[in-house]
Formats: sequence, C-alpha cells, structure tokens
Amino acid sequence: MVLSRRAPSLGRSKKARDARPLRTAAVAERPRRDPRAPQVHQLTLAACEIEPSKYGSTWLAADWDPFGAVDAGAYTKWRTHYLAERGVAAQRVEIYAPADATNKAALLLVPPILRAWLDGIRRTIRAGQGARRLKGGDIASPSAAAGAALGRAWRNTNALEGTFGVLKMYDRLFDNLSVSRATDVSSAISNNIFGSHGADYGVKRTRRRVATPASSKKRRAGASDGRIGALEGDELAAAALLARRLAPKRDRERAADAAAIQDLKRHKADAAKAKATEAAAKKLARASATFQATPWIVDADVPTRTATTVRATISQKLAKIPPRKQHDALREQIERMSSGMGHDALKPKFWSSGKDASIGSKGSDKNIEFLAATLAAAYEAVRRDALPLVQAAPAAATIRTIGDETLQSAEIGRAAAAAAASPST
Repeated sequence: MVLSRRAPSLGRSKKARDARPLRTAAVAERPRRDPRAPQVHQLTLAACEIEPSKYGSTWLAADWDPFGAVDAGAYTKWRTHYLAERGVAAQRVEIYAPADATNKAALLLVPPILRAWLDGIRRTIRAGQGARRLKGGDIASPSAAAGAALGRAWRNTNALEGTFGVLKMYDRLFDNLSVSRATDVSSAISNNIFGSHGADYGVKRTRRRVATPASSKKRRAGASDGRIGALEGDELAAAALLARRLAPKRDRERAADAAAIQDLKRHKADAAKAKATEAAAKKLARASATFQATPWIVDADVPTRTATTVRATISQKLAKIPPRKQHDALREQIERMSSGMGHDALKPKFWSSGKDASIGSKGSDKNIEFLAATLAAAYEAVRRDALPLVQAAPAAATIRTIGDETLQSAEIGRAAAAAAASPST
C-alpha cells in the first residue's frame, strides 16, 4: 500500500477562510454541562433502590427503561438508534429470554448479582461525588450565574482521563518516544488542537483496494481542522512565537526532571544494594555462629543412624539439659543444619506459637516435643536425601556488581604479571 498526502488547499477564498473558524468554534462549544444531570442521577438512584421482589417487572423486563422519564430528544434518538443496530435485538432476546442452557442456568444468579451491583452504585451516589447532584447537593440546582459560568465546561469532570488514555496508547505503539513528547502529543489529541487529518491520506495505485469517490468523500467529511484552525493569522503567529520562546525553558525543566529521576533511581539502587549486603552479612554471621555448636550426633554417623536411634539419642541429650534450656538447645541443633550447613528447608516456619496448639508456646512440653520431632526429621532428611554436611564454617561472600573484576579477569591478570616477571629465554 502506498500513501500519498494531498497538497493543502492554499488558494481558499476569503469566504471559505472566514467560515472555517466559525465551524471550528461550534465544535469547541459542543461539550456542555447537561442541565438534566440532576434528573438522571435521581432516576439512577431510584432504579438502584428497587426492591428485589420487583426485579421481574423492572430490571428483568425487556421493555423497561430506567430513564424513560427523561424528556430529551437526544436520548430518544439515541435509544431508537441503539435498538435498531444490527444484532442488538437478538442479543436482547438471549439476555431476557435465553435459549442457551448455560444462560438459562445463570438466570438464578442474576438477582443476587444485580442486587450487589445496584447496592454499590447506590452507595456511590449517596456517599460519593454523585451526592452533589442530588437534592440538597451544592450543584443540584445551579443558579443562572453558575450555569452561565459553567456553560462551556466539559461533561467529564476528569479532563485528564482521556489524555492518560492516549498517552498509554502512544507508549504501547512507540517505545522510542520520550515521555515528554508523548505527553505533548496526547495532550494535543485530547484537546483537539490539530484536529483529524486522516482524510488527507488516501490509497494510491493499489491492486487490493480502489478508493471510490464515495469513500474519499466520507474520509474528507471526517476530517477537522482542530482548535488551531480557529486562529486568525496574527493569533496563529503569536501562538507559534510564544511556543518557540517557551520551548528552551521547557526542555531545560524536562532535562532537570530527568536527571532528578535518574538520581533517585541510583539512590534507590544503592540503598537496595546496601540492604542486601547487610542482610547477607547477617546471614553469614548467623551461619558461622550456629556452625560452631557441638552436634549431638557426629556428622559422619548421621547417614548410618536409623530414625529409632536418632530419637533415642535426642531423648538422652534432652534428659541431661534443664527444662528451661531445652528449647534453646534444640533450636541450636536445628539451626546448625539449616543455617550453618545451608539447608534452609530443614528449619520450621515458627519456633514457638501461643496460638498453634501443635507447636506450643516457648519451653512448653508440646513445644519441646515439636522441636524434637523437627530435629529428628532433619536428621532423617540428611540420611534419606544424602544432603551434604560441610566440614568448615561458611566464609563471607563478596557481592559483585557491574564493573567489578571477575575471577577470570583476575586469573588472566596474575598470569600476565607472572609472564612479565619471568626472564625471557
């Protein structure tokens, strides 16, 4: 497909140039505040407060309209057009009188789901922003002065909603577009600054599709000059000059913001690295300390001990320890294998618990029984799975980052230094 852009019509007559701003101004005035908004809110609230026993004649009736009392030609025209759209009639029949077995079975779930949904809307209207348009709200009955002042206000109170939507679209389509440029583009589109110029592009010399006069006319009808088209020559020149003057300042501000963001990212990365280093140091210190504990069963004998002999050995060791110290002694033996040996899976999730009766509070008979069983299970896991038992305390590891010297580069450097120091033959 080859796209060609039609040359702009520079030779317009004075009558056409004078008519263009008026047409654009009419488009700009289109989004006005609807004076019937309080009535719509009242009808919505009334529909949400219908009792479930009356759903059959209201929400579940195909001919019921919650906004039937709205006396507005635009609404009547929209509803008539909607009901006449292709596929809507068949869809409504399947909704209100389904023939599908799954849809029929789902009819039993409609009333409770509908009740929960309507209750949420009712709460929002009564306690949220919608309450401002109900009777007694600050904008329920606006004065004539307020109506004149807000006559050109947008219906959508969140004007940035559309801008964010366009910004997300550009972020998906153009990964290499900077955030600042994407923001400018999305703001221009949302505010209809440049209008729609899709009609300026047509299909030329293609075998798959031929542009007919009817389709070209339809594209031209969909084009608009945007709000910038309403500016006269002097106004347009002044706007362009102001934009050029403000551009360097905006670029500097954006550069400063980008630098601040990068500094913040580096600060967070450094903080995360320091936190990880501190956590690793604490873990290694704990592993080294727990490894120094004297094992109740010599490491070389663990693979040959049966579960019965292991439990007997644990009972004999506990009998020689005062009851108040048995909890700490059992924990020390378990941590020697879990932390000191590097087998974290052997450690229980909780050492004691005042809520879980199977674990028991610290030092209780149930707690000692639980820890003794955990230690016996750890010995059994070492024997059954042939887990390695280290013979020396773990050494402190060095956390490397990008740019640090690797082991291979260090070895190459030492070899090069040795070759340079050796006498040549």
